[in-house]
Order: sequence, then C-alpha cells, then structure tokens
Amino acid sequence: MSKIRIGITSVLIMKENILFLEEWIDYHLALGFDKFFLYDNSKVQKKSPFDTKNLTLVPSKINKYGINYDDIVKLTNDQINEITEKLKKKYKNILYIKEWSPKDADGIVCYNQEEAHEDCLKTLKKNKMVGWCASIDIDEFIILDNGKKNNIKKFIGNLKKDVTNIKMSQRRFDSRFNNLGSLVTSINKGEKNNIRKSHSVKYIYKVETAHSMRVHSCGGKKEIHPDLKKISFNHYKINFNNGDTWEKYGKILNTHIHPDISKRLLSNSKNYIIKDYKCF
Repeated sequence: MSKIRIGITSVLIMKENILFLEEWIDYHLALGFDKFFLYDNSKVQKKSPFDTKNLTLVPSKINKYGINYDDIVKLTNDQINEITEKLKKKYKNILYIKEWSPKDADGIVCYNQEEAHEDCLKTLKKNKMVGWCASIDIDEFIILDNGKKNNIKKFIGNLKKDVTNIKMSQRRFDSRFNNLGSLVTSINKGEKNNIRKSHSVKYIYKVETAHSMRVHSCGGKKEIHPDLKKISFNHYKINFNNGDTWEKYGKILNTHIHPDISKRLLSNSKNYIIKDYKCF
C-alpha cells in the first residue's frame, strides 16, 4: 500500500490562485499526495468553449464567478514569478509547473483545459512518476470519510483491484476571495443542502488504464462513484458578495477537514511564502 504514488494535476492562472496555492499543496501533501503537476495558463486571452456564454468572465482578470482577482491581488507579474520560483524550490521534486499557452489560428492564447489534461495523462503514462492522479482545481480540496480520515493511499489501496476511475462529487462553499486573510479550509459558509451527485464531478484515475481525461469525465475500464460520505471535494467558489442570499446558503460548522490537517495548516501557514508579500 505504501508503494502507491499519487499525483494531482490542475490548470490555473497564477494571479487568480497565488494567494492560496501553498495551502492547497500543503493540504494535499497531508492527505498523502506525492506529486503536483500544474499547467500555468496565465497568458490566456480567450474564453474556453465552456465559458463563451459567461458574460462576466474576462480572461486573466475576472473569473467565471464574477470576482475581479486582477484588482484584488496586489502583486506584480515579477512578484508572482518570484513566488512561483520559491514554491518550486521549496517543493523540489514534488511540484512541477509547465507553461500552458496554446494558441488558436489567429495566434491568440487559449485556455484549452481538456487538452492540458490529455497532455498530462500522456506524460504520466510515459514517465510513470505516479500510479494514480487526481484532476481538480486549486479551489477544490479532496475530503475522505467526511473528514474523519486523511490517508488517500489507504483509501485507494483498499479499492477493488479492477477499479480504475474514482468519480467525486462536491460540496460548495463561499469563495476564497471573500475570506482573504484566513485559511481557505476555515471557511464555514456554504450550501445548506448538497447539490445533485452528478454535478460537475471530478476524478482520480489510474494512469495505466485511463485512455482519456476531460474536465468532468474520464475514460477507463471500471468507474466508481462513491457517496459524499466516502470521498468528495470541498469547492470554495460561491460568490456570496455577488447577490447570493442566506435563503439558499448558511453557516456550516463542519467543513469536513480532518483535525490533524487543520492543525498542520494552522501551524505551517505562519511560514507560507505568500506571508512575506503585501498581496491585498
């Protein structure tokens, strides 16, 4: 069981996520993940096919939830690059970052998230750095047994041998940007009732047997979709400051974070690299 090696891949815009990136890495290291493969799409100029109807989104400035992170995050590009290099040094042989700036026929940098996931799958099959890989965003944190467990290797090791894909459902919480200065994992404002199980699922897949990887789907031999109580992810995305009301949402005292992980983050966060910068 200890020989299982597990990675995470994510496509991100650095300025949108730089305030929270180290916490996200630290959290998933505590959960038992070994490697992080990030696709840096910071130069994006064009909406993805998923977001063409989203009138709020402005590439590299305003995210799909209407939050202007370009205005909130008071960091220059040089500072962001400096922080990124420090993170790569701190997490040497753990964190790998690849610039992802695909262009269309007109030379415009696109998002192309699905192509990034396919590129990662192909790369992992070739280099065999991990046996399993999760595909999630930086505002998503994987939860085991409602936060009662914190060993992803044990969870995967206990699966039936023929399982190749784990489909995960989500619980949605207030946005990280509405809680600046606090750990993301301390946010306790979210939906009172869980959304439907099939809504915007994410995956952990067995690299050897996966034959395709998309944002919300994965090709493999045998897929399981456990109940939220078994495995899920907290998604810190709801913009309560953008018209959402307490009629639908409320205070959730249990954010499903394992207490040992909470203690680790509280202790380590004092030394997070981002603390050395005036960010917002």
